[in-house]
Amino acid sequence: MRYAMIMAGGAGTRLWPMSRKDQPKQLLKFIQPKEGGPSRSLLEIAAQRLEGIVPPERRFICTSENYRKIIRRDLPNFVDERILGEPVGRDTVNAVGFAAAVFEKLDKDAVFSVLTADHIIEPQDVFRERMDLGYRLVEDDPKRLVTFSSSPPTPRPATATSNAARPSAASKAARRTARVSPSTSPASSRSPISPALRPTSSPARSTGTAACSCGGPPPS
Repeated sequence: MRYAMIMAGGAGTRLWPMSRKDQPKQLLKFIQPKEGGPSRSLLEIAAQRLEGIVPPERRFICTSENYRKIIRRDLPNFVDERILGEPVGRDTVNAVGFAAAVFEKLDKDAVFSVLTADHIIEPQDVFRERMDLGYRLVEDDPKRLVTFSSSPPTPRPATATSNAARPSAASKAARRTARVSPSTSPASSRSPISPALRPTSSPARSTGTAACSCGGPPPS
């Protein structure tokens, strides 16, 4: 079955002094909806983005244990069992590994996506279509890792890039990754990057880091 995990850690330093240690940027209600209404947080928007993609009972948030009460207050549909609280933040790879271990316990055949809590991704219908494709690619072959990437407007040393090769035989909308060039920034080069299928409708060869990804169960 399909699962989703939203990464929502952080130390409250990126938007200081608006964000603080006890309330990082993804929990700040500073995004004004285009349709009007009260301001929302990036995490609330990320959670709403999963509507029509993954059932509510299979959506999870991985965050600092310190943020559990705030998230339960702002997103009451996320019960305690679906908030994966980390006692200490250990960056992306460990958050993904934590979620993978939980999903493997819940469902040996789980296919899950990893999404961020600090992106604005539009339009929603295209996102939903690409997410469905990503899930289907992994469901067809559990060994696949699918990343969703974008073309950066300028070179960014702190961002790893991937070079797309031939289109995937599984879908014309996906391309195989020929090469991944790691970040040249020591601070952002700690996470391993695996070759992947990259859903895309763009002919651009180089793309930046992913806002989300899909994968299958961890190896036994």
